[in-house]
Amino acid sequence: DVNGEPSTSRIEQLCLAHTYGSGGDESCENTVRAVENLLFGQTVDHYAALSMDAVPILVDLIGGVPGTIDPRLIEGETVTLEGELALSYVRARQIVSDGTNQSRMARQEQFLQASWEAWKEKTASGDAVELGADALVSLGERLRSDCTVQKLSRFLERIEQCELTVLPAPAGEAKISEENIAEFYVDDDALEQTVLKLFYREEIS
Repeated sequence: DVNGEPSTSRIEQLCLAHTYGSGGDESCENTVRAVENLLFGQTVDHYAALSMDAVPILVDLIGGVPGTIDPRLIEGETVTLEGELALSYVRARQIVSDGTNQSRMARQEQFLQASWEAWKEKTASGDAVELGADALVSLGERLRSDCTVQKLSRFLERIEQCELTVLPAPAGEAKISEENIAEFYVDDDALEQTVLKLFYREEIS
């Protein structure tokens, strides 16, 4: 509304939460609320959002990322993705198997994991502080986060101590809407079990 507060809600694709914002922090806050609602009220502590044009910058900082499929390449051939080629790899959907967003997301997960490992390998020589500082400076306004620069810097310095875990894909039903849009409806019961597994632990008294 005019005060910047949520005025109503509706059931739509999760990614549209970002669209209904300003494109900056407001969009991130909308997305946080939508995800918290999806996960039955779990709290999202912090957010960090990158625009797509940040991909070539980060990839080039770490010296490229291994990838296996691109329209200009032979399927199955492993190459080092750099610059705009890396952006094309994670953005394109029509050239991904069945052309669905689910398939593109699977490719993006693969790319994210490979990028994570490439970053850790790059910082293994001890230049984590310098690389993290270069990344934050180079990204500039392409990065939105409710974390301070100091907190982001500390996180980047400790990446080699962390593991990247891909959340399990929720069970649900894929449909084609009347507007011919691919939609996915999550199974709430199955998602609730996933939330319990991820965020809670059973205590035996």
